[in-house]
Amino acid sequence: MDVTIAVYLSWVLGFAGILVLPFDMSEALLDRTKLPLLNELWHFIYWSTFALAWGILPIQMSYHTSGGFDFNAKIKEAFYQNILFYVVSGVVGIIYIIAKAATSGASIYQVIGFLMALGNTYGVLMIIALMGNGLISLPRRLWQLGNPDTELTRLYMLAPSVESSYCDARYELEDCEEEVKRVSQTSQGNPEITNMALIMSDRVSSFNFSCRSTSLLHSQRKSKNDKKETYEKKDLITLHKRLIQAQLKVLACDRRW
Repeated sequence: MDVTIAVYLSWVLGFAGILVLPFDMSEALLDRTKLPLLNELWHFIYWSTFALAWGILPIQMSYHTSGGFDFNAKIKEAFYQNILFYVVSGVVGIIYIIAKAATSGASIYQVIGFLMALGNTYGVLMIIALMGNGLISLPRRLWQLGNPDTELTRLYMLAPSVESSYCDARYELEDCEEEVKRVSQTSQGNPEITNMALIMSDRVSSFNFSCRSTSLLHSQRKSKNDKKETYEKKDLITLHKRLIQAQLKVLACDRRW
């Protein structure tokens, strides 16, 4: 549910600026006094998209791919991963500012202005790359779809690589599922480990896709080499995360296939 809300909110706010911009430009061209409501609307769109891009969406992505078994464990891992990223980025940025100021003799305000220009340039380059690609690739792709023979040839050429990726994803998922079975068999006597094993077993049993492998020889051969006798909590968290990522990868490959 939270993913659906985030997706729709991101799309609405992303296109909101396009809808508001013509009205704002018309007000400016007619030399009218800018409406306070319009100014507030721009602030809302900017800071909302800023919060989504740099805070809410990264934390949400980390939360849903976390190997934690409850809300607290998942949200802690999500915050930890994002805080670590921003701390490292902040330290690198501070070192760069100090080095830039020391070597060029620029003031702190000039360095900040340079960083603002750099950030704006990055955004403009991203817009050019994405919109330019969309303006060219999308019409060309639609044009190609109008020729069934060409499209069929393209699909024939893509089929081997898609199948190879699909097989790799299925094998990785089978490895995770086999390890979950071993955890279930060796977790007797430890209530916490048993509960984690049950959660993973439920995830395995409820996951379905169209083309399951007809053989588990790959998983069985690999499991003999990687077999563990005992599992700790950190091992199960890692396994749970691997299982989630493997299922997501299989779903993506299944759709493509």
